[in-house]
Formats: sequence, structure tokens, C-alpha cells
Amino acid sequence: ERRAGCPRRGVQTTRTASSHHVSPVFTKALTFGDKVAVVDQNGEHTYRELFCQSLRLSQEICRVLQCSSRDLKEERISFLCPNDASYVIAQWASWMSGGIAVPLYKKHPVQQLEYVIEDSQSALVVATDEYVGKISPSAEKLGVPVLPLRFHSSGSADHTAVEDVPLASSASWKDRGAMIIYTSGTTGRPKGVLSTHENVQAVTTGLVEKWEWKKEDVILHVLPLHHVHGVINKLLCPLWVGATCIMLPEFSAQMVSLEGLSSTPRIRVVNFLIQGERWKYWIFPLHVGSELLEAILLVGYFIFSSLHFPRPRCFVLHYMTEHRLQSFLQPG
Repeated sequence: ERRAGCPRRGVQTTRTASSHHVSPVFTKALTFGDKVAVVDQNGEHTYRELFCQSLRLSQEICRVLQCSSRDLKEERISFLCPNDASYVIAQWASWMSGGIAVPLYKKHPVQQLEYVIEDSQSALVVATDEYVGKISPSAEKLGVPVLPLRFHSSGSADHTAVEDVPLASSASWKDRGAMIIYTSGTTGRPKGVLSTHENVQAVTTGLVEKWEWKKEDVILHVLPLHHVHGVINKLLCPLWVGATCIMLPEFSAQMVSLEGLSSTPRIRVVNFLIQGERWKYWIFPLHVGSELLEAILLVGYFIFSSLHFPRPRCFVLHYMTEHRLQSFLQPG
């Protein structure tokens, strides 16, 4: 039975996944096997490696919560991870164990992290070693256990046989809660928004179709992972099709430079959110083969764009403005 007060509002979409099988993205991971899923400061991580480490963590989660059935029945799992493969592992492990993922943001003050853990009624907090010290006092105060995520760098995971691991049926995933994302709190206390696996899959597959995602794509990820845009648009979409996600710890103009974008694997998709008055004018250079393509955006308040290569084009897929969009240069 769902606990009283658990958020019920979900990701809004006009699409429906009711006529399709509904299952989380991790169920597709073994199909992509040894293809590189994530590149981060620790190296390259294949789909198989992420699946194995997620499975191992899910077993630890169930052990700590004394759940012998391996189904937490939508208990909330808060997790605090950097922007790297450990985030994917914590998210997938939460789902593998039948829980609802509640991502915490590393830059939020302790009081806000504590609020989210308490408000979501999380049964467990998963944290990488670097954040255990930050979150442990709050978790102890709330009586919530903390499970350190012992993240193995690429190539060190023990690849046990996982092909026969039982997963929940499509019917059982459909109405299950997948994740709770909290609002920014600009008009009051942050509010938790619950999305089911059906909601998440509908939005993900809709974006995959409209953006024409392919497994050959490589996306640069520099956005926070406690909002829908960073989670679904930039992480779940590429992982859904077997593409590669290059994850930087955070946005840095120096890191996201021409030299950085010429690395291997070559980035084919750049997706960014430009926000606030300080972003009045941003020039983003990118190599397309031996050519240099510049997309110049002159923005007012909010704009969301996507650059999809190798066909050099720039689309404004969605934007919200409080000030007029003054100028937009579209490459020919």
C-alpha cells in the first residue's frame, strides 16, 4: 500500500505506453553488451558493466532493507552521486530492487537534502564515498540507513552471469513508480513529482523518435541530474538506444572547449539549457569532421536547443521565455 503523502503527480505527456511493453531502461542493457554506455572521469563503462554493478548494488539494497523477496514494492531510495556512471548504477539498482529512485543534488545544502529524504519518506540513502560524510548526519537524524556505493572503475567489475536474472514482467512495471523529482521551490517548499515507469518510457521513446536517436550517437552531458531535462533528455534517451553518454562533473566552459569536443568518441549530439541573464551571448564551436561549425545563440531568459550531427542543423525544440527571443542564427 502506498504511503500517505507520497507524491502522485507525474511527468506530463500526451503519448501513452499502454499499448507497448513497459520496462525500465536497464532491461535493454544486456542487448548492447560491451558497447560503451558512459564515459566519465573514471574511464569508459560498457552497458554490461553498468548492469552488473547495478545488480550487485540492488542486492545490497535489499540486504540492508531485509527484503528477501527482492521487491521493495515502491519504497523510496534516495541517492547522492556525482555526475558519472555511479548515478546510472544507483538509479538502475533502485529500479532493479523494485524501489522508486529519488535523486539528490550534490550542491544542495544539507537542510534541503534532509528535507527531500524526509518528505519522500525514503527507506534508504545510497551515497558514493565522497558524499557519505555529508549525508550521514541527516540520515541518522531521520533514522534512515546509509549504504555507501562502492563504485568500481571501468574494467574492474566482476562480470557474473546475469542473463538469467529474473526481472519483473512488463505488466508489473507499467503502473509502478519510477522516480520522484523535486521542484525548484521558487514558489514555496520543493514539491515531489512522482513519475511511473509508463510515464518515463513514454517521454523517453517520444524524444528518441523525434530526435532520431541512433546507437552511434554520442552526447555530452553537463547538466544537473535532479531535474527531468538532465535525467530523461540527456541520460535515459541515449541509454535507451545504446548510444554513448560523455558525462562531465559539471558545466565548465574550459572543459567544454573545442579541444574537449574533439576527443574520442567524437560527440555527435550537443544538448544544452541556457538560463539566466548572465547567459546573454554564448558561442559554442564544434568540429564536424575538418570543418568548424558555430551555433550562435542570443537569448533572453530561457531557451532549450539541440545540435544534432553529422547533419549540421540547429533546432529549437522547446523553449520557455519571459523575455523575447531576440535573435537565433541557424546554420545553413
